[in-house]
Amino acid sequence: MKKFHPAGTKGCDFYSNSMKQFFSYLLPVLAVALLLSSTAQARSFTEGLHYGIISPPIATQAEEGKVDVTEIFWYGCPHCYNLEPTIAQYLKQKPENVTFNLVPAMLSPRWNFHAKLHFVGQMLDPEGKDNVHEKVFVAMHKQRRRIDNDDQLRRFFKSLGYEKSEVDAAMKSEELQQKLDFARETTAKSGLDSVPTIIVGGKYLTSPSMLSGENLIEVINFLSKLATK
Repeated sequence: MKKFHPAGTKGCDFYSNSMKQFFSYLLPVLAVALLLSSTAQARSFTEGLHYGIISPPIATQAEEGKVDVTEIFWYGCPHCYNLEPTIAQYLKQKPENVTFNLVPAMLSPRWNFHAKLHFVGQMLDPEGKDNVHEKVFVAMHKQRRRIDNDDQLRRFFKSLGYEKSEVDAAMKSEELQQKLDFARETTAKSGLDSVPTIIVGGKYLTSPSMLSGENLIEVINFLSKLATK
């Protein structure tokens, strides 16, 4: 029977030497990893390639001291729908000084109606507890449901449990008109002609189509820091 070697005996010395060898190999690897990490954190992106400048800057909805990050989207756009998981990931880790907003693009009559659909949904579900925004995307892209007029809009929200009176009140409200005016102004002054587009601080514009595989969240974070300078 082999004897158990207590601490300080030959058996434990062998283990100790093995660990020393292990750490002698590990430490250089860790040093390289830290160097790569610091390089990644210091990475910058190029104007005209990864992002554009909005001149003059446009108005945002951010409070004083906050950076506004706005996604411009259209419910009928499959690329916007496919971007949803990335946006959800971003929202889980966004900096505390960033406020995130959704603004529907208004580039055609159908897009304009979907902007109305978005803001009515936002007014009915202001805290996002019912996930109305996500459900509109699912209805259009998974269920192939058309929501292109007021009757279809009412039926859709009824299917989510909202009363007709609630929907009608939102549709007739001054608040809805103000939101639509803001979306129309943002679309026009940003100069965008496609979606999805991300606007940071009212100054910078980027989109997945500009990045060619670059990490969109990294670019948003880079532009958010740039907007505070």
